[in-house]
Amino acid sequence: MLKNNGLSYNDINVIELSPPEMPAALSEGRISGYSVAEPFGAVSVANGKGKVLFDSQNLWGNSVCCALVLRNDFIQNNRSIAEKFVQEYVNAAHKADLKDRATLDILTKYLRTDSRVLELSLKWISYKNLKLEEKDYNDLSKYLVEMGLIENPPPYSDFVDNTLIDNAK
Repeated sequence: MLKNNGLSYNDINVIELSPPEMPAALSEGRISGYSVAEPFGAVSVANGKGKVLFDSQNLWGNSVCCALVLRNDFIQNNRSIAEKFVQEYVNAAHKADLKDRATLDILTKYLRTDSRVLELSLKWISYKNLKLEEKDYNDLSKYLVEMGLIENPPPYSDFVDNTLIDNAK
């Protein structure tokens, strides 16, 4: 986004905030904008305090947004639990991608967020591809190095193991 508009990461003032604090900070003028996972982006839009400038999929198709991370020792010491957990994660993703009334009710209950916000958020997100693909990881690593946020990211093969998600149905 920055590069496409003739800017670099150093041209902006990055302020780190917790996602729940971002909508209030924007509304109060403490920040000019933010990039965050849903449903926190939808909060400002639904409340009329912000607008979407860029959709991540328009900037970077198959962009990496969020990842499920389990410790290696947990997986090794609790393989069956890890497999069941990832299976339920995949099941939840399939359910969430229905974006039906039952999904909205569940999300409202557990996220304790206004249904208007969640309805808007569900329009923007997809749970179809839960795997972290090597090309996408490498693209993300390249961007992080380019922005000076990391010098030497771990290689994909050292950091990502998709076997649990590959085995989920």
